[in-house]
Amino acid sequence: MRWTGQGRLVIDGATVLYSGKQDHHTHGVGLILSSCAAQVLVGWRPVNERIITARLYTRHAKVTIVQVYAPTKVASEEEKDIFYTQLQGVLEEIPSYDIKLLIGDFNVKLDSDRRGLHTTVGPHGSASSTNDNGERLLMLTSTNGLSIGNTFFKHKQIHKMTWVSPDGNTRNELDYICTSTRWRSSLVDVHSHRGADVGSDHYLVVGKIRLKLKKVQTVRPKRPYAVDNLKNDVISKSYCEELSKKLEVLQHPSSIEEQWGWFSRAISETAVAALGRRKGSNKERWISDRKWNLIDERKMAKIRREQKRGLWRWRMEDEEYRRLDKEVKKSCRNDRRRWLEGKSREAQEAAEKNEMKMLYRIVRELTSSRSSSGVPIRSKDGRALLSNEEQEASSNISSTRNVEKDVQTRISKAAGVFQRLRNIWSSNAITTAIKLHLYMSVVIPAVTYACETWMRTASITNMLDVFHRRCLRSILRISWRDHITNEEVMRRTGVALLSDRVSDRRRRLAGHIL
Repeated sequence: MRWTGQGRLVIDGATVLYSGKQDHHTHGVGLILSSCAAQVLVGWRPVNERIITARLYTRHAKVTIVQVYAPTKVASEEEKDIFYTQLQGVLEEIPSYDIKLLIGDFNVKLDSDRRGLHTTVGPHGSASSTNDNGERLLMLTSTNGLSIGNTFFKHKQIHKMTWVSPDGNTRNELDYICTSTRWRSSLVDVHSHRGADVGSDHYLVVGKIRLKLKKVQTVRPKRPYAVDNLKNDVISKSYCEELSKKLEVLQHPSSIEEQWGWFSRAISETAVAALGRRKGSNKERWISDRKWNLIDERKMAKIRREQKRGLWRWRMEDEEYRRLDKEVKKSCRNDRRRWLEGKSREAQEAAEKNEMKMLYRIVRELTSSRSSSGVPIRSKDGRALLSNEEQEASSNISSTRNVEKDVQTRISKAAGVFQRLRNIWSSNAITTAIKLHLYMSVVIPAVTYACETWMRTASITNMLDVFHRRCLRSILRISWRDHITNEEVMRRTGVALLSDRVSDRRRRLAGHIL
């Protein structure tokens, strides 16, 4: 849609939202809403001639649509960087509870290689290889928790191609529909519709969405034992003494099942009595027992305040409640800061020892998330079936020595780690110094694992530094509207370029070998 200016029109009952350049009929994006969709339009924003957004009400949740027209492959690196930086800023402004739809002409090619990106890209990419624009899109979607819908549905090539060259000899899939990974199951199909006559060299891309909501019946598990109390010598000694007493009077049942029942009950009852159960959820494990007692005091103060009659007595209790509330919040902030600093040190030590399993365990603790493990496919004789590109210690060693693909895989994994820690990056209660320490000790090791084997090329250097600067801008909460240069970002953070860090590790390995 190469209209000039920005505006909203109603034509034959349809509402047209458009955004383009002021003086040239180049670029430009737009959205056409039916009369029903226009009635539930919350708002829209023409960002620039390449990006436009609209937010809609639905029965279950709000939907934010981002329509884009990305630079072509022949555009300059600076133009591409500006576009994806602006697009990243737009995505960050969308409320996390919205269903996100990122659609448009991305001018990218995606193959079927999904190493490290199983939730982002599907197995049905149509291109023979992923181009530079495709790598940028993969980085953007993996960082923002989006899935590229076209790649998850198997269709004939004629139903996947979205663009045809003027001479009719070249066809590519350049237009994509991306949705929130959380709502990916609601996207039931994406394919091109060649029969639509829209006066363009692009085919119409149709995506079918059906919201699927299901109430999951869950059993609330018991809170785990407060095993951290065993670090206290007094509590540990008391626990051992109580357990010894129970085991001494343990009866001698006739069967092994009864014996196990007596034994397990003795351990459980002793643990409940001596240790107690852990308070709070996994997200609140950084709160100490002393702070939980203070929280209980605050709760009782609130109850006393509500029970008082008379304004004077209520104000007296309200002052006590406010004092305790202020103390609780200040103490919890300090507890969380100390806990994060400790986890940063643990992550740094794990990274220095190349203990990736420990590093990802710390990430799960920081995000309070669990991930399901894949089950390998085995042959009849029990051997694990491997592809021609076997993963060695989480680093892909390709038979074709495609190092750039390995680098892209590592960047994608690191982008996933960075995205899982987004609540930490956006928190106002955590200092920038702690955020940078966590970034350097958790995210950077995920991307630099086995980087000593990488060759240094301009393409790899650019990929690493673009990812690095994008993460730093997100940590510093710098918007694309601020017009902050890359040099200023590096100066504010005081960290080196990621490509320089990789070069240092390669030199250290060479010095060690020589």
